[in-house]
Amino acid sequence: MGTLSSWVAGRILRILASLEDQGLGWVLPPDTGFQCFSNDRQKVRKPDVSFIRRGRLPDDRLPSGYCPVAPDLAIEVLSPNDRVYDIDARITDYLEAGVPLLWLVNPETRVVQVIHPDGSSVRLGEADQLTGGEVLPGFNCRVSDFFSPPASR
Repeated sequence: MGTLSSWVAGRILRILASLEDQGLGWVLPPDTGFQCFSNDRQKVRKPDVSFIRRGRLPDDRLPSGYCPVAPDLAIEVLSPNDRVYDIDARITDYLEAGVPLLWLVNPETRVVQVIHPDGSSVRLGEADQLTGGEVLPGFNCRVSDFFSPPASR
């Protein structure tokens, strides 16, 4: 992952952290592995940022190993070395696993593509509001918030 892509993923993680503070669930970093793919039980995917709603995990606790349930939100931040067919394969895997909301974030164009379970999508630019829909009730931010550099003093 490139430096800009890593920074954007970290920024998104910080923005979504309020969901944990509200008790809605867990916001997970890029090292989190999901092993929830029925077509290949050994497959592991690691979204750049993910979210699991409270009440979906056994005993409502994070597992010590790979996560056996699909995330409620999977976020992939594009990096210069990503290939289109690799990204498409990840999106297909997430949709087949039942992920209800995907965000594909492009730091270069400053666009977020919101992908729904039926495969339909909406492209949002910096001036647009991004909401979490039913997956993240009450969440919204401007797309530009994902790409805003640190404030200078």
